[in-house]
Amino acid sequence: MSPRNELIARMLIVSVLVALIAIMIVFAGLKINLVEGPALKSEQETLFTSLVEVKADRGDILAADGSLLATSLPFFEIRFDTKASAYLRENFSKNVDSLAYCLSQYLPGMASKAEIRAELIRVFNKKDRYYLVAKKLNFSDVQKLKKFPIFREGQNKGGLIIIKHDSRVHPFKELALRTIGMKRENATSVGLEEFFDEKLSGESGLRLMEKIPGNIQLPRDDFMEIEPKSGMDIVTTLEVNIQDIVHEALLKKLEYHQADHGCAIVMEVQSGAIKAIANLGLSRDQKGYHENFNYAIAESTEPGSTFKLASFMALLEDGKLRLGDTINLNKGKKSFYGHLMRDSEEHSVTYTHPSHAFAMSSNVGIAELVTNAYGEGKNPAKFVKRLKQFGLSEKTNIQINGEPNPMIKEAFDTEAGWSLLSLPWMAIGYETSMTPLQILTFYNSIANGGKRMKPYLVSEIKHQGVSKMKYSPTVEKRKIASSATIRQAQILLEEVMTKGTGVSLKVNQLKLAGKTGTTVLNYGKVGIESRKYQSSFAGYFPADNPQYSVIVVVNNPTKNGYYGAKVAGEVFKEIAEKMMLIKEDLHPVFVKASDKLPAAKTDNYRCAGYSKDFITIAKELKLSLGKEFYHQDWAKIEFQDSRKASLMGKEAPQGLVPDVKGMGLRDALYLLENNGLSVTHSGLGRVVNQSLTPGINANGKTILLTLK
Repeated sequence: MSPRNELIARMLIVSVLVALIAIMIVFAGLKINLVEGPALKSEQETLFTSLVEVKADRGDILAADGSLLATSLPFFEIRFDTKASAYLRENFSKNVDSLAYCLSQYLPGMASKAEIRAELIRVFNKKDRYYLVAKKLNFSDVQKLKKFPIFREGQNKGGLIIIKHDSRVHPFKELALRTIGMKRENATSVGLEEFFDEKLSGESGLRLMEKIPGNIQLPRDDFMEIEPKSGMDIVTTLEVNIQDIVHEALLKKLEYHQADHGCAIVMEVQSGAIKAIANLGLSRDQKGYHENFNYAIAESTEPGSTFKLASFMALLEDGKLRLGDTINLNKGKKSFYGHLMRDSEEHSVTYTHPSHAFAMSSNVGIAELVTNAYGEGKNPAKFVKRLKQFGLSEKTNIQINGEPNPMIKEAFDTEAGWSLLSLPWMAIGYETSMTPLQILTFYNSIANGGKRMKPYLVSEIKHQGVSKMKYSPTVEKRKIASSATIRQAQILLEEVMTKGTGVSLKVNQLKLAGKTGTTVLNYGKVGIESRKYQSSFAGYFPADNPQYSVIVVVNNPTKNGYYGAKVAGEVFKEIAEKMMLIKEDLHPVFVKASDKLPAAKTDNYRCAGYSKDFITIAKELKLSLGKEFYHQDWAKIEFQDSRKASLMGKEAPQGLVPDVKGMGLRDALYLLENNGLSVTHSGLGRVVNQSLTPGINANGKTILLTLK
């Protein structure tokens, strides 16, 4: 082939190859654009955008009266995307001065206008897409900021990015904090926050977010793909006033006795509703007590003497005991199967009645009764069966996680540690294990005539004010024992307070029933100096018409005593006294309606106090005050009948002893102390007698008031 033809052939081959390559490129382009394009575009989108979960507003936890116990307060972080749109670039130079001025004037803690302007220009030139403007702003601040120049154009045109955060707060601080609980991201949640988490959390939404360098995600727009649904609100049975009383009474005793920790519960007898629950433990730095663990629900220990009531009831149910029998306490010392048992205090009592042995909490007496009835081949399993009948082996299943099972040994179960010593020691509350709430549920059954109620903490679930679910009082067992046994148990608990270990806990005009308990936590230790104690008290009031049951447990008091009456019992007493002042159904002088006001022809019903209070009350009750009213701060009122009264001025000269008869304690204290007197008082109701004659010099004197 000639050189010319060879060159032409090569050129043709190259041309064909180029044409083929061009055709392939065109084909590939068409394929990408028409066939694979949508899929590739979608894949690209997923690389830079994604749907991100947006958490819903968490529901509130409320007290019985609607007071907030836990709520979420929003706070906001404000950021600026300087590449939001071309419009922003045009708009920025015109309005940066105004924006800097607004930020400096209307947001807390901002720099001067000049400094803010310079910083805004710097970040704009840097093309920062996630510049932090301000953080921890409240809702009101954000509403103002959304009206500022540039920012008022929103996210797409104004570059405004608003990021919402929630902070869980407890308005009443430490009150019932461990029971209310905490929702924690990096640790186990606790309390009601954990148990009702699904209902409190609501339903999350979804928002389209764009990923930018620095692993930062920006909202694609101002709208949600799926709107979140807010969580439900939980209404508890807790009453803030009672909770405050219980918390303060417990805290005071823990500090005085320098104990490790303690708890107290108040339950409504007829319903099982928990009205207050306090759990206080010594902080790690040993400098104060805080709600650091739910001891009332989750700590199981040997109950000690509060368990003795169950032993007596078993004996009564089986006909093994009559309270008029005689028993030998052997001066508080007796050996059981080679092991010496002692009463908590030395005494010289030998023969006495079982009821007296119970009132003085004799370990020897109660262990002797149970051993004689069920030991030495007389069927100890029957004793255990009775304990189970009383519900002592059952969990309460309260609406909080973490409650352990009670531990009641089965007779002859050697793997569980049963021995000859088990029966006498179980009789006095050892070799068993229960939580304070489990013990209280048993005592509440006694107060309730034998009816066992399920304890509960939450009464209702609401969403946006509409009720979604209600929890009613639940009867778990109609009768835990015979009516005769229940009544005898009630009498035993009343005698503890009038003749036994609780006699020092008397409350004026309020009849109490209960049992003290002093448990040696490490009774296997040799030497009294190494022992640790648990002080407890379980009971209810008023004894003749039970409304509230209470348990107090104080672990390892190290100063100023450790006995049940001295430590836990005094907390119980203070709770009862203060609850009587705020609960009308406990107050003996409560008058339920105006038509019950006494009216006698010879001795009209009188009271005295702040005159404006009488005017307010008279308007509410539609009482006629007559024409005898004098415009003075203090007055006395006489009721002629249920619809007519006379209001007269009452002199209170400065520096002299005033006449406070007929006044309530609040008004009497105010008037007397402002006149320079020191005041002591006894009783409840209104002042019926004062130790100093009205009109004499008051300066520096002490006056005793008698109230009735």
